[in-house]
Amino acid sequence: MSRIPHVDLGSKYSYVAAAMSGGLEKLISTNFKKFDINSIPINVLKEAKELFDTALEATGDNVALNPGKYACFYYFVAVILRKATNKEYTQLQLNSEIESLSKLTRDLEKGEVMQYKQGYVLLQNFFKNLRELSEANAYDLFMSGKTSEFTYALS
Repeated sequence: MSRIPHVDLGSKYSYVAAAMSGGLEKLISTNFKKFDINSIPINVLKEAKELFDTALEATGDNVALNPGKYACFYYFVAVILRKATNKEYTQLQLNSEIESLSKLTRDLEKGEVMQYKQGYVLLQNFFKNLRELSEANAYDLFMSGKTSEFTYALS
């Protein structure tokens, strides 16, 4: 399994991924008829939105203050997205998909659920795959002795 360099996949993203995946699973299971804004904590939604927005900074024309960070997040999101969809993207397709996921996350943050079912399923798959990778990374760090703490999210 490939690891993502220079992005901390520690407990922060493991928690965000678990909370997003679980909340979206509840939304999907109701066939998009009911969304409880409290099913995903607001800070989790903000972190999820920031993840996509940071990745999108790498695609803009403006020179970023920390271009390495933005490029790394873009790569990180691209790897998880490809794993979640099991397909390859052109750069334009990838940028468009990341923008769509960012918009869905912003809509959830406002408590608005649009009838874009495939988008929410993709968003849930994205965070499910992120959670798996985060937990694998945490396990690898623990087993290599680089951290004395091993935590994982429970579903």
